[in-house]
Amino acid sequence: MHRYLLIPLLLFSELAFGQDGYVLQNDETKVKVKHDMPKEFERKLSFQLFLGGSGSGNQFATTGYQLANMQDIEMRVNGGFSSGLKVSYTLSNKFEVEIGYEYQSSDLRTDISNGNGRFKRHLTSPLIKYKPFNISDNIGLYFYAGANLIIGSAMAVNVDFPSGSDSKEYIYNPSLGGIIGLELEIYTGGPFSIRFGLNQNINHLKINRAYYNDTQVSTDLLHPSIHKFYSSSAFIYLGLAFNIEWTQKLKK
Repeated sequence: MHRYLLIPLLLFSELAFGQDGYVLQNDETKVKVKHDMPKEFERKLSFQLFLGGSGSGNQFATTGYQLANMQDIEMRVNGGFSSGLKVSYTLSNKFEVEIGYEYQSSDLRTDISNGNGRFKRHLTSPLIKYKPFNISDNIGLYFYAGANLIIGSAMAVNVDFPSGSDSKEYIYNPSLGGIIGLELEIYTGGPFSIRFGLNQNINHLKINRAYYNDTQVSTDLLHPSIHKFYSSSAFIYLGLAFNIEWTQKLKK
């Protein structure tokens, strides 16, 4: 029975690494994956800087402040601005691994003239990227998926009253979520390429601690929408990559 379990592995090897020539046989069964095996393929180590955005965001949490008409002042907890760095390495002509750091920031949904606020997130994302084909000689298409770890996420609001300034800050626990996306790589000649992509990430955030005017307070006093919420963002980004490429010969 074990010989049947090896058949998908052989086919995956053919798809992912372009290698073949394996033969599995006994008295009853013979399985052979065969085509012309490449003698070499390109390796690539890439360093990418990128900027991205996601419009105004459509998920909100109250900040603990209200307008004069008792309307809650709300914070956008998704979308906004992003920037970061990615490092990727080719495993084969089809697959790459990538690790990325990303900073995301969104602002208040409610316009106020006497204050400001910001919700900041720091993300680390290990990814697997798959390139099914090249669109042209100098454009490659990638699909990717992986984990999404948010660390250092915090919501901060500052408001100026006639009696003085007032501030509130909410610190959230690290959160493990997911990310999927697609990316176009456009080679410009030389070691550089332009990356244009779209991704969707989702995380569930839960409060760790809260501060009013720099004094820690009990989180039991907070509004439920501050305690925990989902942050799901779709970002479009544009990046510039520096690529180090070399050719690796396959062992016979």
